[in-house]
Amino acid sequence: RLIASPVPVASAAGAAATPERPPTPSFLRDAALLGALGRGDAVSALEREWVRDDGAKMELSIFAAPLDPSTAHGYVAIIEDISLRKHFERERSDLLARERDARREAEAANRLKDEFLATLSHELRTPLNAVMGWASMLRQHTLDDEGRARAIEIIERNAKSQQQLIGD
Repeated sequence: RLIASPVPVASAAGAAATPERPPTPSFLRDAALLGALGRGDAVSALEREWVRDDGAKMELSIFAAPLDPSTAHGYVAIIEDISLRKHFERERSDLLARERDARREAEAANRLKDEFLATLSHELRTPLNAVMGWASMLRQHTLDDEGRARAIEIIERNAKSQQQLIGD
């Protein structure tokens, strides 16, 4: 709703309403707004919360300028209801915070997975290296009977170790 009647700065500051002049909304009695207009300054995008007579809260953006900067006897104001925009800004901020938290959790889970795989790889590689080394020595036929028996024992022990790791 657009109110198109000039409101003198003194009236906005709290002069009584008359039948010709309805009461000034409380957001137009804002100290920062009136101070700037009283000095002859324009006000741009002053955001305020206002509670309507029915108790509903509104978020407003006020743009105002004195009609005559030299006397500051009246001003013109544009009041925009930014409640919906503010609601969407809060919703967007909440969504971004949730996304940021989810990303942090996913990165932490990924780090844990990488650490697990690195540990598993190491645990599997260690007995496998021993198996490969002793198998190579057996293939070269350079071991005596006692060495072959020891090689087979080490290969079996490391194979069981791997079997247990895989089973766990």
